[in-house]
Amino acid sequence: MVGVLSDVREYYKSKYVTIEDLPSVGPTIASKLREMGFSTVESVAIATPKEIVAAGIGDKTARKIIKAARKAISIEFIRADELQRIRGNVLHLTTGSRTLDEIMGGGVETQSITEFYGEFGSGKCVAKDTQVLFFNSSTPQIGTISEVYERYRQQYGEKPYGNGFVVPAPSLEVIAFTGERFERVPSPYLYREGVKRLLRIRTLRGRELRLTRMHRLLTVTKAGLRWTKATDLRSACPVALPARLEMGSTSDLSPDDAYFIGLFVAEGTSKPLSISTARSEVAKWIEEYLRGRFGFNPRVEKRRRSYRVLLRKKCVELLGKLSECSASERYVPRSVLGANDSVAKHFLAGYLEGDGFLSSAVEICTKSKRLAIGLSYLLLKLGIQVTRSMKRTPKGIYYRLFIVGEDRNKLSSVPFRFSRYSIRTRGGAYGYPAAIADYIRRVYRETLGGGRGPIRKFRAGYKSRTFYHVFTRRGISRRQSFISRRVLEEIISFFEEGLKRLEEIRRGLLVDFDRRFREIYKAIPFPFRSLAPAVGLSKSGIGNYVTRACPRDERRRSEIRQALLREINLRIGKLRAAVEELTKLSQFSWDLVVEVSEIPYDDFVYDFVVPKGHTFIGGEIPTLLHNSQLCHQLCVTAQLPIEQGGLDGGALYIDTEQSFRVERIGQIARRFGLEPERVLHNIIYAEAYTSLPGSERVVVLNSGHFRQLPIGSVRPGGVSVQTFAFDLENGEMSVYPVTGFIRHRTNEPLYRIRTEYGREITVTGSHSLFIGVRFGKKRRTTARRKGNMRPVPFPASLLKVGDRVAIPARLPIPDHDVDAIDLYDKLAGKYEVVTDGN
Repeated sequence: MVGVLSDVREYYKSKYVTIEDLPSVGPTIASKLREMGFSTVESVAIATPKEIVAAGIGDKTARKIIKAARKAISIEFIRADELQRIRGNVLHLTTGSRTLDEIMGGGVETQSITEFYGEFGSGKCVAKDTQVLFFNSSTPQIGTISEVYERYRQQYGEKPYGNGFVVPAPSLEVIAFTGERFERVPSPYLYREGVKRLLRIRTLRGRELRLTRMHRLLTVTKAGLRWTKATDLRSACPVALPARLEMGSTSDLSPDDAYFIGLFVAEGTSKPLSISTARSEVAKWIEEYLRGRFGFNPRVEKRRRSYRVLLRKKCVELLGKLSECSASERYVPRSVLGANDSVAKHFLAGYLEGDGFLSSAVEICTKSKRLAIGLSYLLLKLGIQVTRSMKRTPKGIYYRLFIVGEDRNKLSSVPFRFSRYSIRTRGGAYGYPAAIADYIRRVYRETLGGGRGPIRKFRAGYKSRTFYHVFTRRGISRRQSFISRRVLEEIISFFEEGLKRLEEIRRGLLVDFDRRFREIYKAIPFPFRSLAPAVGLSKSGIGNYVTRACPRDERRRSEIRQALLREINLRIGKLRAAVEELTKLSQFSWDLVVEVSEIPYDDFVYDFVVPKGHTFIGGEIPTLLHNSQLCHQLCVTAQLPIEQGGLDGGALYIDTEQSFRVERIGQIARRFGLEPERVLHNIIYAEAYTSLPGSERVVVLNSGHFRQLPIGSVRPGGVSVQTFAFDLENGEMSVYPVTGFIRHRTNEPLYRIRTEYGREITVTGSHSLFIGVRFGKKRRTTARRKGNMRPVPFPASLLKVGDRVAIPARLPIPDHDVDAIDLYDKLAGKYEVVTDGN
């Protein structure tokens, strides 16, 4: 019976080779099927009638076509005991999370495809009123994430996606932590979905964040820096903050302009347009500035305890909308946020001399919430953290910002004109989280400690130093919240010195082990007898070599040398990882969670889609917010030994978002005690590109002549190909060699795009075309006329009628021969070339 079924299947397999061979499929229906992505008999066989009907084919015909296609594919039955034998070869790959492993029945199964779909921000979003820092063109702006979403929704439209909605955001940028540093990166989409409840997180320095339970914050544990879900945070958990924000360095403002605007924001009024001050020298400076800048002598009204300087309409152009704001509506102008440090400092000097309190503690008090938010971001531009509180009075809420601790030292560079401020402090209430002490103690114990006593490990005087107490005294993380910058710097320096000592020991093992054996024995930071199990000796047996000398037996001598090398290499690896981790920790500022509570919400939550870095800056006081990177984790855990939940193998990483980060792989590898270089060697990386159907024609160079060919007909060995490409960096179109071909099947719908002047192209929905976007002073709009335009990549699936797509103004066909490559020759002897015939 089985033989008969096999013969029948082989008959239909030979009969139905292409989709045109299927019953009821003529040229018209075949064209419709290919447009929908069903270009093979196999793809039709696994389709549903509903999917075929979507191509414009009747339901009855669709079922008939599918039935015929399924006769040609291999569907076999096996006994259950055979299935059990096959399943016996299935292994489980750990995700690195015990909870997730349990949910998945032991981890990710091999011999299967597992989809992780955190659709854009799904489950990892923030409340609609969360303040975010973003860039539209080159201008930094601060606003709520819902306002940013709505701006792009009105401009480009909104589309359903998963459990929510998505809007494209060409040219939108945010500041992200990319693994080594903070930098501006694109955020091509925004996402939103509805939720019923949120978590509210309050911190020691006055932050209040409203997040979904799955949103992650960077914190510190005994294992080092870790991204932790909001639902897992507890009171006293440290939370990482950006230590400094680079928001731009260009501005049309002069230092005097910035100082004047700072004074107006502090003490100005709109009715009448004026600035009031209690200091005569400030009033005199304003008079001189207005006379020189705008050419008029202002009227100065002297009151009992103050001076009021009346301004004129000429000042409105400089002040902008600030000239119309009340005290509760004031803000930091964009021209100041995006300016260089000098302009920002002069603005702060004007504001603090107008409305600040400068003493051992620096305080700023304002009725404007928007101004308090802007000042916290502007101060962080200079590396100054603030603590915020609110004061409720019968006249309303006042927002108070405090600059304390070592951050006060940084104000000495602010160019005050009529005040003197200079303070020096080596500590304060805030610093680096003391929770890192548990991690530091563990690293010390596993690398430079280990039971040999302090004399062998430290030079005289170390035991009396403060940082040494972090290594040896338990409970520091329970007795205090922070450790100072000086202590952390000394710990990093000590670890770096220890790393050099271990590397010197390793050189002695590799170069002159026999002669330097006793010297090495005295220098190693662990008991020599601890190597006994590794060489198959008792502790007393291996101890004999210390008194007698290195063994004469070459095999035994080699075993001891290799055991020492393995231990030293392990400790060097851990110490390098610790130095990197602590150096990275020192790049952040820190706050402590004081309360986590669940609150009702019943509204939309929002998220930026940030392929590079998966982080952005948000909150009323700047905070680092994050999305997860599970695929990086699996690339590493796949290389763990099987007994540790790995596969003892490698990984193939296909990158669809250009989000793969070598630095992140290194961090995860060191966490699992693996060598980053070896882990990276076992990862095969490829970027996934958007695609064109085989019938789409492209311009290529063949034998010195330019021709239009269907892209599907371009084959390795068929033609040597160069084609036209547009370089976004220099804005030029040139001829470039095609160095590779990619062909794949897809069930993704195809999009046919027709233009007003007769162009037509068919592409996958994720394929990007360039649309013209014009950037003006007031807002960015889709270009309807020539001007200050920029080509921006835009997915075909999100294009709408009326969008303008970029086309080449001319093709720079050269009048000389262009060097071409033969891809077939390049591949010969290295790869197996697969063509339609084989």
